[in-house]
Amino acid sequence: MHFKFCKISELQDEKMNLAYELLSAEQREYIDRINPLKRNQSLAVRTLLFNMLEEFYPYISLSKLSFKESGVPFLCGESLYVSLTHSGDLVGCAIGASPIGIDIQTKRDISDKLIKRVCTSDEEEYMNSYGKDCFFIFWALKECFVKANGCSFSQASKISFVKDKKICSDFGKIDFGEKNNAVWAVLSK
Repeated sequence: MHFKFCKISELQDEKMNLAYELLSAEQREYIDRINPLKRNQSLAVRTLLFNMLEEFYPYISLSKLSFKESGVPFLCGESLYVSLTHSGDLVGCAIGASPIGIDIQTKRDISDKLIKRVCTSDEEEYMNSYGKDCFFIFWALKECFVKANGCSFSQASKISFVKDKKICSDFGKIDFGEKNNAVWAVLSK
């Protein structure tokens, strides 16, 4: 499994232009019709995927990128799994041989109502001990779970990523951390 996160500004303009040209006509049409902020994020995350394909899988073209009706990205004709994410000025990409999910959550004010909607009681107890910012770890992990398993967020919100007062997973390998006032997470099955 390979994953990377970066600021959009860290991506070279010429790479973004090349990535755009390598996208399928359908992908270019999609990018051209969305609002400017989303357009920049969408092209940036595809550029990050392009960079990772060049580095780890040089025989796979970005033109193979497509999306299922559910929004799940895949590489046509390839046996690799892909997951993409963006939040604010950050983008992330993961590629692996098994189902995978990646997510970034920019830290911001959160309501108790949102905490109750997203977290289990074990996770809330963990936050009481280690701080409210842990919420973003749980949210990101649940988004990863959704992406890796193709389930709904309401299903994922019932899953606890806390066991014996530690963050862990019975559902695959997890990794998480912080970058630029955001929390990132990756889950692979």
